[in-house]
Amino acid sequence: MNHAEEEDTLESEAPVGPPTPGPTPEELAEEWRDKYLRTLAELDNYRKRSDREREAARRYALEGLMRDLLPLLDGLEAALGAQGDLASIQDGIRLVLQTSLRVLTDRGLEAIPAVGQMFDPRIHEAAGVAIDAKLAPGTIIREDRPGYRLHDRILRPSAVHIVVAPQPKEENGGVEPREAAPPGDDVEE
Repeated sequence: MNHAEEEDTLESEAPVGPPTPGPTPEELAEEWRDKYLRTLAELDNYRKRSDREREAARRYALEGLMRDLLPLLDGLEAALGAQGDLASIQDGIRLVLQTSLRVLTDRGLEAIPAVGQMFDPRIHEAAGVAIDAKLAPGTIIREDRPGYRLHDRILRPSAVHIVVAPQPKEENGGVEPREAAPPGDDVEE
């Protein structure tokens, strides 16, 4: 095949007639409108499904904890119906308390250390003061109510009594700090 024959062959393979027109602007607009409406519908369905899943997660978030607490209810009911001496009832209550602490610590609850520690207002709440020249001021000497944290969040601060330094009477207006009363001694003077 020579050069002239190749050109004739290429020309004969070329499409004959006017080029086919593309979609009209109205057709393109309708196509994009349809895609837009489908995308909106998919987004709305996704939002509704997410809302349902979030509600179910919120509603049943405590299911595992509740299931773990059921043996505690059983133990308390058994303690209420127990016939026997005080020591056996106390043993039952102690067992329920230990089980409660185990369930809660397994889920991240942690007791806040107090007695012997230095007072920290972020995790301790001062319930009283006492004078003790042997201990450094700010040392916690008694805990009235334990404090707890869940992971890194304080659920309840420890209610504690702290040591204060003895002061001469003239420095504090002639009033000595009152010694902390033992828990349950709410006697007014």
